[in-house]
Amino acid sequence: MKTLFIFLFTISTAFALPVLDENRASGGGLVTIWPDHQDKNRFYFAPNELLMSEDERGRLNFSYKEYQVGRCFLWVDRARGYCHTKALVSTIFSPVYLKEEVEKSFQELKKKNPKASLLPISFQKSKLIFPSSLNSRLVDEHDCDPITGQMGDEVPCQMTLNFRGIRVLKDLLMEGRVIPLTYEYQIRGVVHSDEGFKEKVMNFGIATKLGDTRLMNHPDF
Repeated sequence: MKTLFIFLFTISTAFALPVLDENRASGGGLVTIWPDHQDKNRFYFAPNELLMSEDERGRLNFSYKEYQVGRCFLWVDRARGYCHTKALVSTIFSPVYLKEEVEKSFQELKKKNPKASLLPISFQKSKLIFPSSLNSRLVDEHDCDPITGQMGDEVPCQMTLNFRGIRVLKDLLMEGRVIPLTYEYQIRGVVHSDEGFKEKVMNFGIATKLGDTRLMNHPDF
């Protein structure tokens, strides 16, 4: 019976899709709240930005570790390219919401529909977009792209800096400066059509920041 219940629950929620060309939020577009295309009591929302998260002690979830690739015994070996230094930067981003605006919009919905419920939007896939100046010139590779999830989930991120990235980004982070990034996510939903609704996949982006003034005294530096 339990297996049958899980199966039926999966079927019932598989077709719950947001109406992507509607916004039921109040407040002039500061937040977006999508209605469900079938359930009039269900609504979805997304965060406004991602910021570096904190651990249970209030410290930033951040680490910076330099390591050597190749083997060098003399300084001339490094000059000849026998070895070089890279750095692994790890952090976790958390979604940030305009809580007052979301709550205000939700209360407006509740006035019209006391049974209204508000859920974080689910995404099909997502990726962290680096500025063009950070791409291959400074960052060799990164793993910051969750496959799927909800927009209430934290986003772990690791990136490998090459020697140019170390010289540029390490100084910026040590000075407490912020590196702007973009977090792009893809949502499967519906939009209005002459026949009623049609399915559509749309991309959305929110601001993301790597860096914080609290990194100025971080022990990894």
